[in-house]
Amino acid sequence: MCQSGPGTGILVPTGKHAPAVGVDYEISHYFSESREFDGRAIKYRRAAVEFVAERQGQPIPLGDYDLIIGDEIVRLKHIAGDPAWLVLSSNA
Repeated sequence: MCQSGPGTGILVPTGKHAPAVGVDYEISHYFSESREFDGRAIKYRRAAVEFVAERQGQPIPLGDYDLIIGDEIVRLKHIAGDPAWLVLSSNA
């Protein structure tokens, strides 16, 4: 599981191998809770990506991306008007 805080990784469009760009990112983890039908509480550890920036300062187009951090992948959506990236799925 990747660590909270700043780091570096590779960003590629979802489902593709190129173009791959080196990025800096900030990731944090938080716990959320949901309830089962029987009232049992289940806690989940979730990742939140605060920002992703291309190392050369180039803008990153809107769309779906995979952030590769070592052998882990965080699937993201870059949307207009929000500096945070929406985490679609993660094994981080």
